[in-house]
Amino acid sequence: MTLTAFFLLMMVSGGADLCIGMLDAVGLTMQKMELQELGVQIEQSYAERGWLPDQDSFAQFCAERMKTGGRTPGKDRWGTVYWIETVRFEGKALEESEYVLVSAGPDRKWRTKDDLVYRGKSASVFLRRPLPPSGPPAGTVPGTIWPPRRR
Repeated sequence: MTLTAFFLLMMVSGGADLCIGMLDAVGLTMQKMELQELGVQIEQSYAERGWLPDQDSFAQFCAERMKTGGRTPGKDRWGTVYWIETVRFEGKALEESEYVLVSAGPDRKWRTKDDLVYRGKSASVFLRRPLPPSGPPAGTVPGTIWPPRRR
């Protein structure tokens, strides 16, 4: 029995909520794996070129380095643009080779508890805890710089 047939059988037999929960968990796991792979690519690029991609060039970076299975490069599994930060994150300055990569998560909203955050140097992916506003505010147009760069 294929995985698709299993989920269809579960839904028909009254297990729709269970199936939806399982699909959500699978989606989050796959997104975490993609963030980790993006992290590997970012770090390889830094080792080769000596610079990190910024928000403006990140979609092109993803197109060059990642297979997205037909999705638009630079977007997560839910169709939201990735946020990459290389200057400040949550009010703290980042070191030269440090970066943070954020997926808005299944709700497609920034700075909510389902955001997936990848911290470059520690190579860890975690769900965001509720925080005071300091990242891209709700309604920020993807591709704009937040907070404004101060170099």
